[in-house]
Amino acid sequence: MTTFHSEEKGGGDAPNLSWQKDDEQVFRIYHLARHLWPMREELTPKANIPWEEWFKNHTDMTLDEFSVWSNKQKLKEKFANRKHMKTRLMVTQKEKLIGRE
Repeated sequence: MTTFHSEEKGGGDAPNLSWQKDDEQVFRIYHLARHLWPMREELTPKANIPWEEWFKNHTDMTLDEFSVWSNKQKLKEKFANRKHMKTRLMVTQKEKLIGRE
């Protein structure tokens, strides 16, 4: 069963694993995890909790669990050929907004 965390502990909305079904969200979380990994024990500025705990509050996985999961999903290989994907996603979103899709 999922444990829901209070906002002062860095939680906010109830975490769930539905992001695993959305490639765009997986891409973002993959890069977030890579960014947070070296500073996972440092404290967040607002909630004053370790970044690793913040990550778990938002993804419902620890960074170690995410690392194992991402290796099983072969995310490194999957996203290796997606250079500038963030830019393409932003362009796609803008095109949707202006009706060019």
